[in-house]
Amino acid sequence: MPRPDPADFFNRPTHPDHRRYEIVRTFYLEGLTAEEVARRFQIAPGTVYAIIRDFRALEDPAADIFRPPDRRGRPPHEVSPALRERILTLRDYQLSVPDIKAQLNAEGIGVLGETAIRRVLRKAGRPRLPRRTRAQRAAAVAAAAADGNQSRSGRK
Repeated sequence: MPRPDPADFFNRPTHPDHRRYEIVRTFYLEGLTAEEVARRFQIAPGTVYAIIRDFRALEDPAADIFRPPDRRGRPPHEVSPALRERILTLRDYQLSVPDIKAQLNAEGIGVLGETAIRRVLRKAGRPRLPRRTRAQRAAAVAAAAADGNQSRSGRK
């Protein structure tokens, strides 16, 4: 496959941030009017004015334009060392992520979702479990529940 012309990268930007940068650069360095810039980039003149307005409002344009985008969504849930240790102990009993969550709920310390439990296991380098029969899974859950009952009675 032939490589695209490098000039096309600058003349026809495809990423929205790159397009905004090229619009501002064209407006200021080439001294074109907003209408001429709009025609060149096939956008409305009002859009050019809005991009220029937003650029002028930046305190540090270089830092803001070339900064990587912020991560979206909620930050990951912080897990206490004690809870982390309990999750790893339950995995030692060969419990799956849903079983770990159910066991934590049964012990009254279930504040994590399955995604947070998976994150703890991944950070600890624990691989996913192989497929098991229902009997194998039930035996693992029973062993972990017995351990949970012993550790709770030992705390009293």
